[in-house]
Amino acid sequence: MRVSENEIFQISRKACLASQIFEDYAEDIGQAIAHIHKNGFDGCTELETLLSTGKLESIPLSLTNSSKLVTTRLHPIKTAIPIIDWLLVKEFRKAFVSGGIDFPAIIIALFARTADMYGGHFCIESKNISKILKISNQYNYESQFDNIWSQPQVELYWCKATWSGEPILPKAFLCDVNPHIWKKLKVRAF
Repeated sequence: MRVSENEIFQISRKACLASQIFEDYAEDIGQAIAHIHKNGFDGCTELETLLSTGKLESIPLSLTNSSKLVTTRLHPIKTAIPIIDWLLVKEFRKAFVSGGIDFPAIIIALFARTADMYGGHFCIESKNISKILKISNQYNYESQFDNIWSQPQVELYWCKATWSGEPILPKAFLCDVNPHIWKKLKVRAF
């Protein structure tokens, strides 16, 4: 079944709203799901799994000082969106994640869409391995299960980048979706 990127965004956003997710978070998640599909992966299945996990309880963020934030687990709704917003306030602010990541495709899409909107890129690094994973609007989703996410603690930060070239205007884009999952999301949405 083929649907437009905008349809994926709208159904995803409405499904989030029906699941009692804040409107601005629903918008971010909807854009992330559309971004995943635009890059050839199945975001709708990720979203259906995320929404069917049940009640979204809060994981408290622990602010240790004005330039450092600590959380135990990175979750698309519970922690990732607030952390992204916090990181964007100042370049090179650090957020530390000590317990891993839930729904990596959605979280990576949130980072990539944010980099698309604000420029720059997000960096994920671990002191245990000498590697920095950079997520920009050109991120390769095939690398979403990079071993950096399995490290005991990772640091996240945002870096500005100079903009070169012409702005890229979005084009209409049709995406393949699983009809069964699409029907489930439409039922949630309406």
